[in-house]
Amino acid sequence: MVATVQDVLNQMHAQLQSINLQVNSIQELVTNPPPVPILQNRLRILHESWSNCHDIQLRLVCFDPDTEAIQRYTKDDAFGQAEHRYLQATDLLSLHIATADAISPRQPDGSGQASAPVKREARHVDHLPKITLPVFSGKYTEWAKYRAYFESLIIKNKSLDEIQQLHYLQSSLAGEPNDLIKNTPFTREGFVTAWNLLNSRYENSRSIVTAHINSLLALSPVTSESVESLRTLRNRVTEIVASLETAKRFSYVTDVSDVDTPGIHGVSDMLVCLVASKLDPKTRRAWELQLGDTDEFPHFSVLDKFIATRIRGLEACSKPASISTVRQTNHGKSHAINSHVVATSTWSCPLCKKPHTIYKCSQFKALTPPIRFKRAKNMNLCINA
Repeated sequence: MVATVQDVLNQMHAQLQSINLQVNSIQELVTNPPPVPILQNRLRILHESWSNCHDIQLRLVCFDPDTEAIQRYTKDDAFGQAEHRYLQATDLLSLHIATADAISPRQPDGSGQASAPVKREARHVDHLPKITLPVFSGKYTEWAKYRAYFESLIIKNKSLDEIQQLHYLQSSLAGEPNDLIKNTPFTREGFVTAWNLLNSRYENSRSIVTAHINSLLALSPVTSESVESLRTLRNRVTEIVASLETAKRFSYVTDVSDVDTPGIHGVSDMLVCLVASKLDPKTRRAWELQLGDTDEFPHFSVLDKFIATRIRGLEACSKPASISTVRQTNHGKSHAINSHVVATSTWSCPLCKKPHTIYKCSQFKALTPPIRFKRAKNMNLCINA
């Protein structure tokens, strides 16, 4: 039996209620934090609950947005509010777990008594090499790019220790991410704690995928056929698709049969539907005509290649074809003759400027042969030897 929109909404409301109860319980729990394994278990259960909630949200996206029940649900923004509480709770649990893991136990001395913790002094970070990093402000769509840059330029840089890496980390964050780690100690352990906090907060494939799908939905449709508008749409879609591939939610392949990962086909179908809906009427009609009467749903790579071909074709049609020929004169000098093929042509006499060819010009005919030859040569006209 196919679930109705109300059935799916009821599942969503039940799942959101469960998440809210878990968040309230976690907020009470951390007032007197239990051992780390208990915190980790609560975090795992909360992640699983949110994963179920996210799956239901994707099912709701498939329903007609003009349905009254969907409009009420969207207006209430229950999913957005629950996501905010979920992220706050995961941040809170991750912070307590990371803090507990970062605490170094006291080492016993020779007397059998535990000695005082070793005091770590922050090293100076003066005269560090200038390394340009993108600034990360907390957008899920920017996290993968920022993480790749930071790991490549900072973490894998053997000339930098953890304290120096922490300096670069703090210097490249803004807004919420900066607030998240600003109280971490400026020590070696502080960098590990800060980096783990950021990964725990933003290395969330569900939120990343949701953010990219929302970006896809928010793309402005192409209203009229043009090279610029189609190229802008394709570039933006390519960026989103690349991020979905990084999150292992999509595979750009030429042969659909090569893909065995569950869910890949569904993502491809969704991309085709959404991107095709953003095309201008002429391009959309050409796309449908290309599909013909086939019953097979095309992979996204087919649509992407169609748009790329369309762009190249429009570029070729928008520029006049340039023809360059080189002729040899009686004097042995080469002269290039350039002409442009255009849709319409109007003959204009190069001598008198009237609408006729040169060989029909009465003024040209009245000239003596030597003078006609000289005039034709000066006007770069074709002269038969």
